[in-house]
Amino acid sequence: MNIDYMINTDWETGLYLTGSRFFGGANVYSDWDFFMQYTPELYQRLIAEGWEPRAGDYVDGGCVNVLQKSNVHLQLVKDASVRAKQRDMIAAYINISEVEVSKRQMQLLWGLVRS
Repeated sequence: MNIDYMINTDWETGLYLTGSRFFGGANVYSDWDFFMQYTPELYQRLIAEGWEPRAGDYVDGGCVNVLQKSNVHLQLVKDASVRAKQRDMIAAYINISEVEVSKRQMQLLWGLVRS
């Protein structure tokens, strides 16, 4: 997957970076994590482009589906503006590049800002 495609495509619903590449702590082997506003049309477009549904630990009350293509994970969420505010709240209080935070700890932080 060419990451430039993700960044340079004009997505009607917006494209938001998240995960270690947003919060800090990414390395050369890190995957890319994004989220977008879910629409049925967007979902069908992505499936047609070869994205595959991914079961996993991203799914929560605000997440409709998670898709994967190569090393890119894409969360399709009910309200991307709310998710972006939640992401920014976490980022305001923690920089993973300065403090080691496990995946489980990040899940707990996401749970806190969603409540």
